[in-house]
Amino acid sequence: MRISLFLSLALAVLISINSPAQTTTVDTTLVPPATDYSPSLAGIIFKLLVSMILIVGLIYLSVYLIKKMNNRATGGGIVGDTIKIMGRTFISPKQSLYLVKIGQRYAILGATESNINMITELSEQEARDFDNRENKPLSISAGSKFADIFKGMIKR
Repeated sequence: MRISLFLSLALAVLISINSPAQTTTVDTTLVPPATDYSPSLAGIIFKLLVSMILIVGLIYLSVYLIKKMNNRATGGGIVGDTIKIMGRTFISPKQSLYLVKIGQRYAILGATESNINMITELSEQEARDFDNRENKPLSISAGSKFADIFKGMIKR
């Protein structure tokens, strides 16, 4: 019995000598120090405001660029535009008449969903007459009858 006790003790000593020593200290170079990463309320509000300002700025920038690209594509935005739509009147939901100034000439165009036709060309004086009639206010008195107002509109 003594021999078995002696052999087991010798075996335990040999095993402990061959195994590396275990330390209870922690190597702090590999583990970062514990810190509190939760942001403060002021930090959250600041990030929110900066993000919102950035998003609104990007929206305005994109709208500006789209308008600028659209003007370039249609030829608009150039000083001394040669084509201007002076007026439009709807005949039906899908048909309309346009008074268009092209350079120094005026034309009346008929437009539908599928095509545009030139109806007539106007002189500059005729175009000014149309514009003057359009800008004159109707004179309606309290005693006017509908027939009188209608006749006045037809004469114009």
